[in-house]
Parts: sequence; structure tokens; C-alpha cells
Amino acid sequence: MIKEILRDKLFLFFCLVFIVIALSYPLTFTFDSGHYMFLADVINNHNWPEWDPIRGIVFPLFLSLFTNILGRNQNALLIPMTFAQVILFLFATFFVLHDTKITKPFQRKIIIMVVFLFIMLDPLIMGYYHTVLTEFFAATIGILSCYFAYRLYQISETLPTISKHTIFPYVYFLLVIPFAWHLKQPYVGTALFPFLLSSLLILIRRFNRRVLQYVIFANILVLVSLGISITSWSAFLRSAGMPEKPTRELTGFINAAYDTKAGMVLESPTSTIKYVVKNYLALSNIFFYDQKNDSIVENNVVVADVSFTRSGESGVIAYRAYNFYGQLDANIFPMPDLLKSHVDVFYANYLPALWFNETQKVQIVKSNFMFSVLYLFTPLMFVYSALTLIKNNTMGNIFVFICSGSALMNIVAHSLFVIWPLDRYVFWGYPLNIIAFIVLFIELLYKASLLRNTFVPITTKLQTIK
Repeated sequence: MIKEILRDKLFLFFCLVFIVIALSYPLTFTFDSGHYMFLADVINNHNWPEWDPIRGIVFPLFLSLFTNILGRNQNALLIPMTFAQVILFLFATFFVLHDTKITKPFQRKIIIMVVFLFIMLDPLIMGYYHTVLTEFFAATIGILSCYFAYRLYQISETLPTISKHTIFPYVYFLLVIPFAWHLKQPYVGTALFPFLLSSLLILIRRFNRRVLQYVIFANILVLVSLGISITSWSAFLRSAGMPEKPTRELTGFINAAYDTKAGMVLESPTSTIKYVVKNYLALSNIFFYDQKNDSIVENNVVVADVSFTRSGESGVIAYRAYNFYGQLDANIFPMPDLLKSHVDVFYANYLPALWFNETQKVQIVKSNFMFSVLYLFTPLMFVYSALTLIKNNTMGNIFVFICSGSALMNIVAHSLFVIWPLDRYVFWGYPLNIIAFIVLFIELLYKASLLRNTFVPITTKLQTIK
């Protein structure tokens, strides 16, 4: 199916159109972007004592690699970031087309167009894929991991027999789960959550002692590889001369969070549930929740109204390119001189097509609405797919289960453990929610017999590799 999509002329045309559009927008650099560029120069100069231990190595290494190969200019980062969004487009198209089993070429093109409009040209998604932060990386890893989670489930019929078909998806997770951790610790879920969901699906499909042993061993192996990578990286920093920095050590953050949350759970489970729900709604931007004061506030003003068009930190960051159109050097946020010196060369004054920029600005309200509503319905999509899997393990149910389940596990984890409910930490689940919704919407339409003459039955059982 992937090869068929890559040969589709309309898909290739949309990719070309998007690349032209994407390269017409400048990159956005936030305070954290400046810090990442600083760390990229730490790598370039081998000045490891200056490393910040709370930061992962992956993203600074990415910045160092491409700025060294292509030079310190906008395109050195725009090109790989645009390519990452094309990968998102490819696998999003795969999920939707593979589920609906569309047979007529015209209907396939309609689906490709829908995916292009709702994912590739979504202002929030496109905005983050133009921001020098880890969020775009996380979104790409997230959809790739959902694909390989599906592959694990697809080949589960052969378990516990070992073959190249069963080994490769596990090798992917063996490598990418540590990779995601070293991208940014909270983003380990981009690979870990789809992997756990696929393990659960395998056990539901073929529960017996040997398969259970196989799944347990695979999960332990993944966790061991993650532990080894963390230990090895810490040992390298110590051997390279990095001094102890207690205020920036991950263990300090984990211990503080654990002490606070564990005490809260033991003291009042009911309060914990309310706490998680409040954070969930805040992360969904349905309302702004001040965790410190345990109140619903926005700009220091108490607001009790629910909004489905609010944007939090994402609105400030991802929409900057559209809102500061034509303003000189507006693509870089204010930052200290120490960090600013590492990003000065990236100041830009790009002028994309005005009509397209105005279209994107109009769509911002739509993006905010979809972000909030989809996260509000994520638990329902997940529960529905889980219940229907019991009766009918169609590909549509599997895709919705993995995609919505990954997004749900991420936002619940952040609702429980984060200090501040920042919406950008759950951004990577947004494209997955869009995919899950499209797949579920088509399936429900079919079940209502509205697409009987267009699609072949999507209740076709999942074909396994013999």
C-alpha cells in the first residue's frame, strides 16, 4: 500500500505543492529553540561541560548535523522538517486508504485530498512543522510508531515463531523508544504507547502461554534498552567532564513530581481524579487551568466559560508565522543575548503568498476547535474501538484503537504528572486524532449504508502475513 501511494500522481502532486508552500515560510525560533541551538554548538565544539542534562541529545544533534551539512541557513532546517511532514502525510494517507479499501480511483483521490487539507494544510500542524522545537519530531515518530504497532498486530498470527517479519517491527521499537526518550523525556510515549497498545492487541487476539511469554520478553527487552541508553548517556556526560547540576537533573524533577503526586493520590483519590480531569480539559484548551491556585483563570482573570476555540502556548508559537506576516525579524522570539547569538543568522523576512496566509489565519479557529473537540472525544473513540474490537477486529477498529489510544495515553499521563498543562506537549496526538476521526467517520457512514455504493465493505478481516 505504501508503494502504491508513492506512485499515486495526485499524492505526488500534493507533496510538490506542499513543499513549495512550506519553503515559502520562515522557521520560528522560541527561547527553547535558542537553547537547542546553543546545545548544537556545544556538540560542534565538543564543549560537553556546558551541556544541560535535562535536554536530550537527539534534537541538538539533528540541528548540528543539518547545519553542518547544508550550512547555517533557513533551508538547512526547513528541508528536513518539510520532509518530516511529508512522511506524516504518507502514513496518514496509508491509514485512511488501507482501512476503507477504496477500489475506485476517483474515490481514492478524494480521500487523499481530504487528508491533505485536514493534516498537511492545518495551520496548527504546519505551524509546528515550521517551529524549531521537538514537537514536529514527536508527531512524526508518533505516526511511524502507530504504523509499526499495526504491523506488530498484523504479524501476530505467526507468533511465537520468529521470522524477519516479526523481528523488524520489534527492532524498530527497540531503537526508537530510547531515541524518543533522548529527543525529550516526555516524548518517550510517541513510541512506547503504540508499542504497549500493540502488545495488548496481540494478547487479546492470541492469548496463550507462549505468546504471553513472548510479549513479556519483548516488553522487558525494550525497557532494558531504554535503561541502557539512559545510563550510557549519563556516564558519557560524566566522563566528558560535565559537573553536577542538581537544579537541571531529571532525577530531581522526577522525585519532586513523584512525592507530590503520590501524596495526593494516597490522601484523596477523588481529588486526584478531579485534578486529572481539570488538567485534561486544560491541555485540550477547553479552559485554562491555573494549577498553582487551583482555579480557572486566563490572563489573571477568572473565567468560568468553556471555549472550544481557545489556543494556549500552541497559539503563541505555531501561529506566529501567520500572525506576524511581513514583519521584519519576527520569526525569532525575544531571548537572552547568550542564546540570541546562536540564532542571529536565522533572522528572516519571508513573504509567502498573501492569499494563502490569510486563508491559514481564517482556519486557525477551525484548528483550535478540532484540537479541543477531538481531544474531548478521544476517550469515546478509544472506548468505542475497544468494544467493537471484541466483536469485529476490522482494520478500522485497529487503527482507531492504536491512534486514539496513543493520544489518550499521552494526554492522561501529562494530566497526572506535568507541572503545567501546556497544550504543545499533547500536540503529537492531534494528527493521530484526526486520522482516527476520519477512519471512524467513514466506518460509521458505511454502517449507516450511506457509502454502500462507493466503498467495498470495510468489515473485511485483517489479512495476516503467512
